[in-house]
Amino acid sequence: MNEQETSTCSRLLDKSQEAFLLAIELYNRPTIRYHAEGCCFFLCNAWELMLKAHIIKGSVKAELT
Repeated sequence: MNEQETSTCSRLLDKSQEAFLLAIELYNRPTIRYHAEGCCFFLCNAWELMLKAHIIKGSVKAELT
């Protein structure tokens, strides 16, 4: 994996972690309207970012075979 791919994976994983934390924080605030829907949105976003990082890492392995 080259430096650019490593940097991209790192950024995606950092953003994913922030999205997970925001989802949990949002869910724990029942005074906000649609807090459950917002939590679902950020959880999906976090999974998407993790999947993209995994695909980038996996594409390197696929190229080697």
